[in-house]
Amino acid sequence: MLQAFLDDSRTDGKVLFMSGFISNVESWLSHSDEWHALLQRLELPVFKMSKQWTKGQSIATEQAEWFYRIAEKHVQGWFAVAIDERLLAKVVDDLQMPAFHKNPYYMVHSLVMDGLLQIQDRMGLMDPIDIIFDKQSGIEDAITVGWPEYRDTIPEGLRDRVGSLPRFETDEDELPLQAADLSAWWLRRLWLEKDGAKGDMNYPYPWKPKRTFESFVVMAGEGTIKRRLLDVKREYIRQIWEADPTDIHLRDAIPDDAWDFRELRTKLRK
Repeated sequence: MLQAFLDDSRTDGKVLFMSGFISNVESWLSHSDEWHALLQRLELPVFKMSKQWTKGQSIATEQAEWFYRIAEKHVQGWFAVAIDERLLAKVVDDLQMPAFHKNPYYMVHSLVMDGLLQIQDRMGLMDPIDIIFDKQSGIEDAITVGWPEYRDTIPEGLRDRVGSLPRFETDEDELPLQAADLSAWWLRRLWLEKDGAKGDMNYPYPWKPKRTFESFVVMAGEGTIKRRLLDVKREYIRQIWEADPTDIHLRDAIPDDAWDFRELRTKLRK
């Protein structure tokens, strides 16, 4: 079975990156053994790139490379997705959607699904990949709500490939999540240094690779963000149309600040 471990790195109000490595269970076990041994040698309880950086750029970069080499040796693929939060807020306002959609974690699940489908195609894989996110406050609820919602909008023949709901674990229990943290942090640093996604983002590290594997970054542009939000609207409206209009519980479930789907009804039927 293949597993993808994902973690995020965020500059609030600017950008969110979600990054993850993919490999099989056996390789992850070997990876975790080596990662744990390095943690012990360095007397670290856990590797977090942001905390390492406080030690100084030189030592933090050197030790980050040591840990990266472990991941590089064992993984089969890597992908990341990114959302420019300023762009997201603009599109939400333009579409007059509820403000909670400005939370990038409500959209990142759809980009992760797209990334999964693309990396599966590139690696020649058709089976579902077990997804494990880092367990963090506020993130689990957003992804759990959004995952099945967006899954319903993709073609039926592809739904089985994205699997069911993801798992949420701590990076103390699942060491590959620490590797995901490392990659997401370096991606965000590169993005901030370049003032946006300019040039090749597929290898954000300052050291040279020793082994290559399938890797790519999905940067959500304005068109992608708009399509994703319209997908949510269409699915919401479809559910309203298909539901019993006399269902009191359904009417009560519609939030007070829900968008005016009556105005969209005519547009979406065209």
